Amino acid sequence: MDVKEKIEQFIGQECGCGKSHKINVPKLIVKSNAILELPVLIKEYGAKKAQIISDLNTASVAGKAVCQVFDNAGLKYSS
Repeated sequence: MDVKEKIEQFIGQECGCGKSHKINVPKLIVKSNAILELPVLIKEYGAKKAQIISDLNTASVAGKAVCQVFDNAGLKYSS
């Protein structure tokens, strides 16, 4: 099973809270350095500012890199 299939299988599963949470994922990019595609996606969807949402683990691993990519592209964001 590839990553996309695993994600599709996960989306919509029942949560520990007892509810089923769903999310619409219009585009999924799975490749090396995919984080560099973020500015393209932000512009493609016409957003003027991005909101970075992460837990502490993700923030420590990728949060700084996302901020750097946005800074290099001149994109506004908040975290």
